[in-house]
Amino acid sequence: MKGDKSEGKNHEYYVTASYHGKIQKASKVNVDVANPDYKKDSQKSQPKASAKKPEQKKTTPQPQKPQPRQDTYKKPLPNNKPTTGKNNQSDKDGRIIDVSFKNRAGEKFTTTPKFGETIIVEIQTKNVIGKHYYLRVWEDDTIGEHDLLYEGTHKITNDKQLVTFALTKDRQQIGEIGNDPKDPDSGEYRAEWTDHQELFAEIAFADISKESTRLTIEVLEEYKSPEYKSTAKVKKLPKQEPKKGECFYNRKFEDKEVANIIKQLRILTGHKDTVNLWYKQTTPKMDDKSLAGFVKELNANFNHYNIKTCSQKMHFLAHACIETGAFSKAREGGTDLSYDPWRGHGLLQLTKEVAYEKYNAKENKNLVAKPEKIAENLHLTVDSGCWTWSEFKKMPSDVESKAVKRWGKVTAGKSLNQLALYGDKYLELISALLNGRNDKTDMPNGWEERKTAYEYLRNFIFKYDWFHGGKKEEPVNTKDIVTYHIYSGGDIEKHIPKVIKSGFEKKYKYVYHDTSDKEYIVCTVEWNKTDGKKTGVNQGNVKPTHSKIIYDKIVNEGQTERRVIYENGDVAEHGSNKGKTFWNLYKSEGKKIELVRMPDSLDIAIPNSRIKYNFSDTQRRYTCPGALAGFIGALAECGFTDILTTGSCFKYATCFPSVKHVNGQSIDTKYINRAREEKFVKAMSKFHFNKQITGNDTTHTYPGTAHQGDHNDHLHSGFDESQVKIKKG
Repeated sequence: MKGDKSEGKNHEYYVTASYHGKIQKASKVNVDVANPDYKKDSQKSQPKASAKKPEQKKTTPQPQKPQPRQDTYKKPLPNNKPTTGKNNQSDKDGRIIDVSFKNRAGEKFTTTPKFGETIIVEIQTKNVIGKHYYLRVWEDDTIGEHDLLYEGTHKITNDKQLVTFALTKDRQQIGEIGNDPKDPDSGEYRAEWTDHQELFAEIAFADISKESTRLTIEVLEEYKSPEYKSTAKVKKLPKQEPKKGECFYNRKFEDKEVANIIKQLRILTGHKDTVNLWYKQTTPKMDDKSLAGFVKELNANFNHYNIKTCSQKMHFLAHACIETGAFSKAREGGTDLSYDPWRGHGLLQLTKEVAYEKYNAKENKNLVAKPEKIAENLHLTVDSGCWTWSEFKKMPSDVESKAVKRWGKVTAGKSLNQLALYGDKYLELISALLNGRNDKTDMPNGWEERKTAYEYLRNFIFKYDWFHGGKKEEPVNTKDIVTYHIYSGGDIEKHIPKVIKSGFEKKYKYVYHDTSDKEYIVCTVEWNKTDGKKTGVNQGNVKPTHSKIIYDKIVNEGQTERRVIYENGDVAEHGSNKGKTFWNLYKSEGKKIELVRMPDSLDIAIPNSRIKYNFSDTQRRYTCPGALAGFIGALAECGFTDILTTGSCFKYATCFPSVKHVNGQSIDTKYINRAREEKFVKAMSKFHFNKQITGNDTTHTYPGTAHQGDHNDHLHSGFDESQVKIKKG
């Protein structure tokens, strides 16, 4: 969860859980429970499975079935011990607290669950209500391949989720054990081969962009159940995962595949869970609403407009999903009729300029006059979207243009379809070209929704990394991204590698080192450049007009209600504070500075401490890169769990209602009780916040700081950027 964006990106969370007992038709093996918070070297002394997989004839390599990551802690489970216990790994951000399997009575299994019995997966979460997750439940065949028993997408409605499914005959056949103890799939089951069967749950959040977390989960150790006698014979079912070569590259979609895509995207985006197309259409006259008709048109137009690679298809479908309300409408909704009939139509909400460009030929002039026909004809609905994607929407061809300078010469003149070939790299650019940028956030309109849909398709439908060899997770190795190393002794180092990995050019990683120099990845954030600002000057209620205005917008950013940007780089902000309304003018210094967007919150456990904060009543969530590093160090030094910050600055380096928070060089925090506040003040000083201001009312007056009456409710800490040591190489 690229905090999420962000962390612009979707992150996978793997959870394992065992239950007391066995599933009939299970293999006799020792079972490992995986915990994604342990180093590889902890596996060296682990016992091996008691049964080995026989040698196989050489065949065409097949993709491995998905399973928990291999670089994780493997805990041997002793026999005949129906005990429970918690591992000592810590939950980094509190998103998943516990996962366990229970019966219909809500009790953890202590007897043999029989096929036909109901299994309940209980998932306890924290602070993720309204988010969606993808759940798979597997039978852990240690001597064979894991077998999928359940999968589905769910929305989190409360902190305890219950997902229920039955061990049906179909699932029994999926997980059958054969008549040869050395060949688990040979067809006949015999009870003497069965001592224990493990289930584990694989969970990945679909719409959280934060860093991956380590999870605290309850581990239920093995309970050896009485033997169960059976001679049932079962037919082997095909494996659940696609074989190599069955990705979506240059092949047609099947009806059932598109039906599943639409269903899952509708669950993800909160739309009606059905595969009936265009059910919310503003002009419900579509000539063909059938799934088969839509799939036929999609395949034909993808082929015609050269939308052939997996990357191109998943990009296109993600944006089409958002534009059409998860394929529920082919005409833009809303009550604003001021620009009719030129509201959007088709899969990518084609507008007047696009309609005129494509359909102004004599035989199609009626479409320019009556664009609603594009939403009434299935072929035109799909064709218009694919044409917009592959031919109409493009980057400027001028390499000196502002857009190309920002994104690089390689993007010049490229269509959305060509940009999509680069995988994740230009997702933001494609979104902005297709739907513009939001004035308040400077991110593409609908950015979070577009990113969520894209990442879901990428990871769970197209299984992009599986088929194309990519790695979604950021490397633990910090040698390919600019990294701030924060040491417990107070030192801060900025490590700049010779070569920065593609996709990480505008990101910084933060790593904390404890007293034993053990590293903890804290976060990865995006940075941007802006004009540095001088200390602000209060202008009263008079709007500054000293320079040509190029931007004047009403905003809703905490106490800031209006922002004006001038041609010379100055910025003025207007709003209210303590019952007064006024303008502050922040003049440009004439040089560029870097600012990073702070994570919306942090909550990371480290030995004997915690790195945790939350924002309070502010949108000033940008700061200078070094200040974020120092703040992380001070939080780790104290381990307090109730630190609230009222922020640093805006992305323009401005800071209304303050005049002193320019350039993100200081961070404000609310006071806690005096004894702990003294410790926090000292910790901030240790990590180079050497310009601190506290109150003058004695209660909030702290030694070693300056004292001002307007700081009786918060600590002001100014960071000394010169204390960051630069390391290149």
